[in-house]
Amino acid sequence: MTHPLALHPGMSVGPWRILAQLGSGSFGIVFQVEHEGRLHALKFALRSPGSDDLNHTDARAMKELACLLQAIHPNVVRVWSHGRWPDARTGYHYVVMDFVEGTTLSGWVRQVRPSARGVARLFARLARTLGELHARDVFHRDLKPSNILVRAVDEEPILVDFGSADHAEAPPLTESVLPPGTPHYRAPEALRFHREHYTRPDARYPFRATDDLYALGVTFYEVLAGVPAFSPTLPREVLIEHIEERLPPLPSTVNPRVPTPLEAIVLRLLQKRARDRFPHGEALHAAIEEALRAAGPEWDKPLFPPQSTEEPAPSSPTRLAPAGAAPHLLPTRRRPPAAPAQARHPARSSTPSASPFTPVLRSRRFASWHLMGAGVLLGLLAVLGWKSAGPPSLHETFLARAPASHAAPEPTASMAAPPLSASGMDAEPSEPSPTTREETVTNPTTPGTSKLTRSLPVCIAGFAAAASLHCASTPYATPVGAQPRRDQPCPPTALRLMKEELRKYGEPYELPLVGAVQLDYHQDYVDGDILVGGLRTGVITSITRDDRAFPNGTILYGWAWVDGDEAEIQWFEADIPRTWKSSPSRIPICARVGNVKRRKVLHAQGSTPKKPIWLRGDEYVLVDRW
Repeated sequence: MTHPLALHPGMSVGPWRILAQLGSGSFGIVFQVEHEGRLHALKFALRSPGSDDLNHTDARAMKELACLLQAIHPNVVRVWSHGRWPDARTGYHYVVMDFVEGTTLSGWVRQVRPSARGVARLFARLARTLGELHARDVFHRDLKPSNILVRAVDEEPILVDFGSADHAEAPPLTESVLPPGTPHYRAPEALRFHREHYTRPDARYPFRATDDLYALGVTFYEVLAGVPAFSPTLPREVLIEHIEERLPPLPSTVNPRVPTPLEAIVLRLLQKRARDRFPHGEALHAAIEEALRAAGPEWDKPLFPPQSTEEPAPSSPTRLAPAGAAPHLLPTRRRPPAAPAQARHPARSSTPSASPFTPVLRSRRFASWHLMGAGVLLGLLAVLGWKSAGPPSLHETFLARAPASHAAPEPTASMAAPPLSASGMDAEPSEPSPTTREETVTNPTTPGTSKLTRSLPVCIAGFAAAASLHCASTPYATPVGAQPRRDQPCPPTALRLMKEELRKYGEPYELPLVGAVQLDYHQDYVDGDILVGGLRTGVITSITRDDRAFPNGTILYGWAWVDGDEAEIQWFEADIPRTWKSSPSRIPICARVGNVKRRKVLHAQGSTPKKPIWLRGDEYVLVDRW
């Protein structure tokens, strides 16, 4: 039997002539097709009904069709035909839909640079669309920027990809606790339900309208702020903790052009308890329309102004991809190998210099994000099993953490929960479990206080000797303590892997080696050189911004220690992007802020001991000894 993957331009499926392949995945393939002069999109399921398929691909394709037929709406992609090919009974299922000429929501923001008024109108339409779908008991269950297209002719939002959708009469297809979805867009109550019920084979999370609205709120945040609400580079366990417990930074602190009324709407959408959010799409639509009626002329300015011609072009271009995953900068060619006389050397790099940062508005690419290596989970995430306290205000950055306690955490069964799948094909909901409940989120109290919540499975009770904030089995032994490491050798594993990585570039070098770093990965869209929100003790994710040490675009994972107006940062792991000479790699490292002589974060002009101000960009140094 002919397989859909064998189809190519010029061939036909019934009356539909194939023009081009638009995309493919593990479960389906989409073609652009033409019939009687009109363009359409034809989507095939890649498994036939009689195949031995544990993922129920054919059944899911039929369910997607049923949802689309119940979700007929001007802002939902329309179905024109469906059938099986090449055999009407045993062939591969296909559905013919609108071909939407336009781009994804993220691409629209990047290309059009819309105003706050334009964004508000678009999300008002999305809110009303969801309200009407929910009234018919249809739930999308995978709302994110890549599943929202903006039609070019009229800038109308169109919901697409109902492969994870559900409707009232649909039977369950798999046995997982959570329905399909993308981790970064799951509601806090869904993650709590998974943590509490993952051991019960009969437990099913009851997906609600508020789940779709929460995902829309995360998407709304991304469009307004220009950055994801929750870092795509966070390890999975840390991401779950942030979604359950922490609000992201205020959009206006990331992008000052965000109007206060829209910010208030987004913050309500992101509340941790479903009852604190908008109850349905119509309520959200009414709130946005009310804000629009009171909007002033400032709402007509682009949310992100065009890049100044005085600003240098980014040294490493970025590419936009579907959201919900980790950012990866596209590779750039490294500089040609330097002559021996120009070898990189600490004497050349140790002199303090001006920050190489120039605030450049960048488009982001959200690609699939990686799990932390076992060594990092053992060495760094053991600390993160402790929930630290923080200020109760909404503008508290979700990266803020107080110093961890030195008490050894007790293991709990809840943290042995298996990782959540990022696939949209992992579970279907059924009736609510009798024990379903919303758990009240315990908010942080005051800085400097902490309490034990749940431990990580990487530390077991037998490791009582690991009370100094790391497990005994940490492979490269870079625990986070109450103070930064001083005068200690870099662990052999980290030292070896750093040297192996640096040798790939063919340039002479010796440690220490200094480069430029953007301290807070999430502030790439912020105008100016000031680190908005300052620094707080806790986990930090940074990104390199030149090639003097690691390649430009390397993600650094570490910890910040803040004491009054003094701050230090040490990084224990690097996610190195692909370059023209090497493949991507993730390795343990020894790196700290500053250079050979300086260990503290640079202050900005106007900084005082009572109100410290730090620069967004600084130097980092790879060391063989802390």
